[in-house]
Amino acid sequence: MIRRWLALLGRLVKPALLCGLSVVVSLLLLTSPANRLLTDAAVNSMRVLSQRTTTARASAPLIVERLQALNRLETVRQVSSQIVEAKSSCPLLGDFLSGDNLLMSTQAEVVAGIDLAKLSPADLIVEDDAVTVHLPAPQVFSVRLIDDNSKVHLRRHGLLVRNPDPDLERQTRLQATASAREAALQGELLETARANAETSLRPLLEALGFRQIAFQASQTEPAATPAA
Repeated sequence: MIRRWLALLGRLVKPALLCGLSVVVSLLLLTSPANRLLTDAAVNSMRVLSQRTTTARASAPLIVERLQALNRLETVRQVSSQIVEAKSSCPLLGDFLSGDNLLMSTQAEVVAGIDLAKLSPADLIVEDDAVTVHLPAPQVFSVRLIDDNSKVHLRRHGLLVRNPDPDLERQTRLQATASAREAALQGELLETARANAETSLRPLLEALGFRQIAFQASQTEPAATPAA
């Protein structure tokens, strides 16, 4: 009787031992360094495959709206000094008798930039992560005399002049303003204004999702802004 019970117990214990042994072996395989790496790689691959990448980029109208908000983008200032002379006289009497001469030193500030309010969606070419912007031509926004650094050095009258021309100084200031503007247009101020505008706008376009950014500048020089 005892032998029968031992034989039966042996038959029951062996499968349990084999099952336990297989579980232990599986755990050892899964916890080995090489298999852990394989398991981690598989999990990471599944995560990457399950992820969705969504890239949103601005449309041409939205870009124009953002750029137009900058309106008159001032990108460069130039200060110049000059000596200006103005005079008036009666041709029949000459300067000695009727002349009114004024000599003035002036300092003028010229502000230039690009008027982004002129942009339209037609000025932009958008393709994937690339954008090309056709910028309006740079222009002089304002010219003003710096009063603290502008003054009359000499005022000379003819022998017959009793009432000097009260408008002569104003005319001199206008002449100085016009000369400062002309000097800015003839120099490199507008080219500097264009280059600075591109530098200022590039981070804004990058923030809108673009990686390839190109600018095209208008070659037509706009009419000079009236003197300020």
